Amino acid sequence: MILSDKLECFILGYGLEIPNQGEYGRSTSLGQLSVAARDKCGECSTDRMSDALYSLQSDHAELKKFVYDGPEIHAVRFDRNNPKWREFLWGYFNVIVSPAGRRRFEQLSEQLQDDDGKFARMAIDEARKSVSEQDGRPHPLVGAVVVKNGQVLSVAHRGEPVGNHAEYIALEKKLPDEVVAGATVYTTLEPCTTRNHPKIPCVRRLIERRVARVVIGMLDPNPEIRGMGEQLLNEAGIETQLFPRDLRNQIEEMNCDFIINHKERQSRANTSPPKTSSEPEANPKVAEIIKHKGETVTVFNRQKHGHGYLEGFWANGAVVVDCTPLWVVLADPVAKNQQSFSLANVEVAFDCEKNRLQLTLYR
Repeated sequence: MILSDKLECFILGYGLEIPNQGEYGRSTSLGQLSVAARDKCGECSTDRMSDALYSLQSDHAELKKFVYDGPEIHAVRFDRNNPKWREFLWGYFNVIVSPAGRRRFEQLSEQLQDDDGKFARMAIDEARKSVSEQDGRPHPLVGAVVVKNGQVLSVAHRGEPVGNHAEYIALEKKLPDEVVAGATVYTTLEPCTTRNHPKIPCVRRLIERRVARVVIGMLDPNPEIRGMGEQLLNEAGIETQLFPRDLRNQIEEMNCDFIINHKERQSRANTSPPKTSSEPEANPKVAEIIKHKGETVTVFNRQKHGHGYLEGFWANGAVVVDCTPLWVVLADPVAKNQQSFSLANVEVAFDCEKNRLQLTLYR
């Protein structure tokens, strides 16, 4: 189901949560709707929400404002033919859902549940085929399914071939020339944010291939990086959601050894002296950056702008001064000034052209 359908379903359901009182419906605002939509539809900007309200069919739902004029109240109806239609959405307005809108909501809800459940189960079935590296450590079982316009474009599992992640195989090995912009990717494990160079993190691949939505079966059990993949996807304007609870339970059971291993490592870390920048092995991103301490690295900026990003780079590169699980400190080799950046917003890759580390700073 595409995002516009999901937002339409959400708005209709939101209006139906409080029974219509005569002709008044449910009072709300653009900001309230956008915030409430994040839980069910992923990250939702006010621009996206206003477009969804504009697209509502008038026989499904009507938008009104009730204005006091002296002793009487009169209704102002939303007019999409008015060039200044966005002004109507400033402040509070009412959503009035008709019986036809209720039927449309039920239809969309059923479609959403069926589609997500079907493709999520397909990803779980694929995950069971995963092949782990023979290195004595537990590795996750991961499956990925790429879907566009209701059609499955590819399926993949971790270790197909051995050592490669499911998202990489599904996108780059099986769909190298396919346009996947606007697609939904179902993956049983939160996409990775760091890889040892020259490999590229799965999050970066998903962003660069312009997928519209990522549905995740289980967040990374490593508490130091848990949620980072989801955060970077949201910051890039990609909608994220979790599998239904019953399917998440299945994935966690399949990966119990992998989860227990991370819990035991965290327990040992909690009883050991705190790690410093000279002991970076607890966090692979820290370890990779610290290896290049004192060296010049390539630095790109990606600054949020509307639904996308403005991109730039540091012309002089930067010198790695230090890195901890919270911050990375970089110095401009010409200006001689230092800046600190949240490690959660730093992506690590490798600049093959200049044969050095590459950092992308998301702001």
